[in-house]
Amino acid sequence: MLLALSASPASARTFTIGGVPFSETDIIDARALPSMDGKPLVMISLSEAAAKRLEALTKTMIGKMLPFVLDGRTIASPLVKEPLAGGTLEIENVGSMPDVIALARQISGKAPLPDSLDE
Repeated sequence: MLLALSASPASARTFTIGGVPFSETDIIDARALPSMDGKPLVMISLSEAAAKRLEALTKTMIGKMLPFVLDGRTIASPLVKEPLAGGTLEIENVGSMPDVIALARQISGKAPLPDSLDE
């Protein structure tokens, strides 16, 4: 699905959710993981302030599509069923695991955080 993403520098990337920009400082972590059914997904963890902005936005979008746009390209547009609270969200159905790993890095502008302090 996701064939190629632009090779723009991380500092030049634009990432919006529902038209609202989320900067690299808003994103604590973005990582590729397998879903419960084994398909790759991107899990994004937001800062507390960004999480509050996303929750407020999604409260107004119940029943509407929520576009995730990276560098002008819509990567997903899920239907909002309830407000996204808690600061963690997942983007599904965006490609193979290598595509999703690259996408996570482009969204956050950095490598994923280690899973433990030992790493």
